[in-house]
Amino acid sequence: MRMVSSVALAAASCLLLAALPARGDDLADAAAKEKARRKAAAPGRVITETDLAKAGGGAPSQPSSEASPVATDSPAKGPETAAPKEGAAKPKTDDEIRAEREKAWRDRLAKVNAKIASLTSEIASVEASVSDLSQNLYSPQRTAQLQHLEDQKKELAAAQQALADLQDEGRRSGLRP
Repeated sequence: MRMVSSVALAAASCLLLAALPARGDDLADAAAKEKARRKAAAPGRVITETDLAKAGGGAPSQPSSEASPVATDSPAKGPETAAPKEGAAKPKTDDEIRAEREKAWRDRLAKVNAKIASLTSEIASVEASVSDLSQNLYSPQRTAQLQHLEDQKKELAAAQQALADLQDEGRRSGLRP
């Protein structure tokens, strides 16, 4: 008896749930109606900076104490409305500016790396010459070579520090070597 009542209860709840309208269908219908409404609506006009300049509004960054040009039916030929000359450089985009900065950074990085490589090879050459024991250990030439070696090592340390600084600058700027 108990099993029959459980089955009857389950069947009644299934019938009740099936009779209710599906929530997802209503949402899909509403989305379809909104999409159709947007297609039927006329697209709005986009107002650009040149449209504002033609209307006589001027640039929004101008102080209000300065006299702005009076709007007329024909637009005034000012620097904002004049067509750009063929030889004139157009303003750079943010991507172009970023690319130039990255190129300059990479050029500096390449110069520092080349300097480090040059100093390393020169230090190796001077060390090989200094470690040659066939020459007089107390000659002025050897003393000059030792001094030159010390100078080159200091210069190498400075170049390595410059490299570390450039790499840190690149990391802060989001550049990768």
